[in-house]
Amino acid sequence: MKHTKKTKLHRRDYYYIIGAIGVISAIAVALALTSTPGEAAEVVAHGERVIYHDHALIEYYLNGVKQTVPGDIGISIENSHPLAQYGPSGIAPIHTHDASGTIHIESKEQRRYTFGEFLDLWGLDLPGKSASLFVNNQPITDVESYIIQDQDILRLEVTAATLP
Repeated sequence: MKHTKKTKLHRRDYYYIIGAIGVISAIAVALALTSTPGEAAEVVAHGERVIYHDHALIEYYLNGVKQTVPGDIGISIENSHPLAQYGPSGIAPIHTHDASGTIHIESKEQRRYTFGEFLDLWGLDLPGKSASLFVNNQPITDVESYIIQDQDILRLEVTAATLP
């Protein structure tokens, strides 16, 4: 008959086990709270659940002079607006709160938003002007169709034709 020796756990072994459980728990919580684009991790924005709550930053230059990006772009929209169904009640899913240049993207559906949609909400007068968009210092050829991503840094340069 073979005799097996029982091992006795020491107090320090319990500390290691408790520590390992703590580390694993912390990692599990961090993974549960982290969302990436395309994942349906809900957060609350303006008192409503949204899937995306991303941010981008925009700088606006007119004829080489830095301008202030208005606050409250997209904050008060009609229910009939094409984007109304995607954002919190009465708010476009892509909007600004203040003149800091921060664009908030708060969407109730898995949908991304273009720079053209933001410009439409802004009501920026571009006809007859030349507009260039740089995202993270890279030129964008199709300004209207660019899909705004979380943490983008956008620079819109508009040049108005001058009269002779």
